[in-house]
Amino acid sequence: MWTRKGTPPPCSCLPDNMSWVAPPPERPKKCIWVEVTATPTQQPGTEFCERLHIWPGHLGFGFMCDSPHWSSIAQPTVNIMRIIREHVNMKDEVVLVLGKDFVYAWDVLPCFSRSNTARLVDMLKLDTGLSLVEGSVYGTQESEKQDILFRLRQTGMQVDEKFVNPGLGPITA
Repeated sequence: MWTRKGTPPPCSCLPDNMSWVAPPPERPKKCIWVEVTATPTQQPGTEFCERLHIWPGHLGFGFMCDSPHWSSIAQPTVNIMRIIREHVNMKDEVVLVLGKDFVYAWDVLPCFSRSNTARLVDMLKLDTGLSLVEGSVYGTQESEKQDILFRLRQTGMQVDEKFVNPGLGPITA
């Protein structure tokens, strides 16, 4: 029997759901910068973008599902795919940033690569310090990373694996 090592997750991957409602199609085109980082990025050209910061104390702890409480992190989780679906239209210009401090990134990315929501993201920026975490929830292996990124690129998404997050300094809740 094959099993993954790590902390039991609060729920399983939910890549799509019919109940997730997109913004109205007549809404004007937007630039949307979605971040799953403890420290927001400070990038030139993003000052006119709407910013969605998914992290504890703001939208919730980003994950691949919504759950009221996860004992491992003592936080509720929010589904990153749902947040994107509910804030983004196909015509929007969307950047998704995964910071090096988001330890569950390589648990969420396989789920995201199977989601129709991935088609809404134009650019995925992976912080250069983002790595696989020993004992992660689903145990994504180093050998699986390129296949996951290949599936995301197949949606039309550009992937920047060399992104450096200089940050904005500490966040206050």
